[in-house]
Amino acid sequence: MKRKLEYRLNDPSQGYPAIYHFDDLEPLQIFCRRNCDFFILEGTVYETTSSFLKDSSFVIYVKKSDDEKPFRQAEAERRLGVEVRLYKEYAESPEIMFLPCFDHVEVFSYLDNTYLVLEGKEYERVSAEMDQDRLMYVLYVRETGERV
Repeated sequence: MKRKLEYRLNDPSQGYPAIYHFDDLEPLQIFCRRNCDFFILEGTVYETTSSFLKDSSFVIYVKKSDDEKPFRQAEAERRLGVEVRLYKEYAESPEIMFLPCFDHVEVFSYLDNTYLVLEGKEYERVSAEMDQDRLMYVLYVRETGERV
């Protein structure tokens, strides 16, 4: 069963205006998006503040992030997957790998972890985002120093 999803600006003075919506998403795609801390739309980075469910409609509330900017150097078109970037504060986080995914179950399996092992190294999740401009999930990680 497909569901409705809206992204709304968390601004009570403007009545929480919708900035983007989908009328027919699979629930697992909605869960992947709800698992993201940031949402990029038309070159603007938004931070997720909360989520809401009423009947079969999901809402993700966001606020503009003045501190964050979209990547200047990033692949524009890729298949469904997760772009993994080594988190760098106040600098562009370099991509360390791309994890192609068959479906949103695989995407969710990467996004919904505190720690994960990639190519024999353990990484800790810092945050995740949905870049709507590139249709890409991005996972920010830091190395723990553990080899597995």
